[in-house]
Amino acid sequence: MTEKKIVEHYNSAWAEDFIPPYIVSLYAPLESLGVSANTKILDLGCGNGSLGVWLRKNFNCQVWGTEISDVAAAQAKEKGYQEVARHSLEETSPPFPDRTFDIVILCAAIEHLFEPEKAMQQACLSLGENGILIVLTPNICWIVNRLLFLFGHWESSLMGGTKGHIRYFNQLQLKRLLSENGFDRLDWSYSVSLVLPPDNIAFIRGKPVHIPAFLVGRRVRRRQKLWAENFIVIARKKAAAL
Repeated sequence: MTEKKIVEHYNSAWAEDFIPPYIVSLYAPLESLGVSANTKILDLGCGNGSLGVWLRKNFNCQVWGTEISDVAAAQAKEKGYQEVARHSLEETSPPFPDRTFDIVILCAAIEHLFEPEKAMQQACLSLGENGILIVLTPNICWIVNRLLFLFGHWESSLMGGTKGHIRYFNQLQLKRLLSENGFDRLDWSYSVSLVLPPDNIAFIRGKPVHIPAFLVGRRVRRRQKLWAENFIVIARKKAAAL
């Protein structure tokens, strides 16, 4: 697929302004990091800027973004991002000066990439000393997926899949991806059990099913490789990567 076709796809996907349900999952890990008005955050693949709205409202911090979609980039800029660079996550260099940011976020992004290591490299180059990366991505080895694979019923839509999802990770693969691109001291304990829209409706084989609220968005503190639908990883930049 050409870059033009990719941009057209994401322009269409972001044509309607909405808040992606997985955004809420990042609130707790960000609160744990002591974000303040002095914190500089880079939201790689920022979509329509919904996360930045929450960050600015709660911490009055500065947020920059990158986005391949013209439509999403314009929405994010309107929502108060300092700057939104039209930049692919699969380029080798970051769009802003090296070692500028305290926190870099890759939220629901790397599952859309042919070469996710390039996004990790951009993140590493963008972070300063003691910089922190937060990654949110689906877990292909979630217990529900295992059962569906066993009985031949798995489909990507059950993981919130869109046409842009081209790969999924297990915990070992994601750990290796982070380690090989400048990150260590991984904290998986903010991963979440299940992510759904506000009405808690899931579509199973095309039929709507209401999921009890207590099962949605629960923090998975242990055995994330089995129980987490979405991995959320807090990673620290290696000293050797400075």
